[in-house]
Amino acid sequence: MPNSHTEARQFGRRRALIHAFIVTEKGHRIACIVRNISAGGALLEVEEPKQIPNRFKLLIEVDGFDADCDIRHRVAHGVGVYFNEVRIAHNGRDTRFAGPKLSSLTEPAHASRAISLNADLIAWASTTR
Repeated sequence: MPNSHTEARQFGRRRALIHAFIVTEKGHRIACIVRNISAGGALLEVEEPKQIPNRFKLLIEVDGFDADCDIRHRVAHGVGVYFNEVRIAHNGRDTRFAGPKLSSLTEPAHASRAISLNADLIAWASTTR
């Protein structure tokens, strides 16, 4: 039987189980778990999704990852987020991605940047336990 659900994401997500922090504009830190991640966003598990601000920084200190995020949707125990800007320090290399909105990343002019970031995310996620 064919699946009637159409995937709305532009980038495939990689399953994860990573401890992280949501950092609010006032500097408050809220513990969370990254459940899946892609070049465009992530699903974060949190205790009280309704109390998470619409805009924040996702921080995984031990792995040198941080991202400026906007909430796209809220679920019972989590939030789906869109990455506005991502910074990854991996193998002595600092990768920063900022620029066009996610919808334009599939355009040919931005495709190599999106692929590069996705490759960095996959390399980073595969080294994270």
